Amino acid sequence: NGTTNNNNNNALEEEEPALVAIMHRLATLADPLLHEDDTCVLALSLINIALETMSDEDIDDALSIRYPRLLTVMQNDLCRNLLRLSTSSDL
Repeated sequence: NGTTNNNNNNALEEEEPALVAIMHRLATLADPLLHEDDTCVLALSLINIALETMSDEDIDDALSIRYPRLLTVMQNDLCRNLLRLSTSSDL
């Protein structure tokens, strides 16, 4: 049973909702070193819409418990790109 439980836990960890993949892609699109300003602005707008449409409970649950990779994307990729954008004079 221990092996079965470990396999089930690994399968659950590997399954990420589309939200995680979408947020990762949008965070990548918000990188001003890789993409044009219009693309960065669109990506940030879509991230904003996604976060605004989620309830506070959904955000807390998704970030802290169920999808730790989403938290990593938000803390690392997105924050890094926001800082890069904040130093850009073009936006």
